[in-house]
Amino acid sequence: QHLMDLYFTHGADLSDRDVLVQAAVHCGLDGDRTRALLASDTDVATVEEAANSAKDSGIDGVPFFIFGGLLAVSGAQAADHLASAIERAAAERRKQPAQATA
Repeated sequence: QHLMDLYFTHGADLSDRDVLVQAAVHCGLDGDRTRALLASDTDVATVEEAANSAKDSGIDGVPFFIFGGLLAVSGAQAADHLASAIERAAAERRKQPAQATA
């Protein structure tokens, strides 16, 4: 949330490592460790794998929500729409075990 506030409210450059380190410190993370991680290739493969998986699933924008592995909602939506999607996914999830044994 802090990154969103920095970007959309303050126009911060999220490609600037100093901005990211300051944001990490603001959120209680260690600044030196954050700076070292940003300068390394740590987690690059994990992030690339997640991005490719999302792309392969047809996700091409943010925000994108998948509820219970059953229901996808793309784009910024009103809270009541998201709550309804969560409720529908939960109801569908509850029906699945019953359907499997029927």
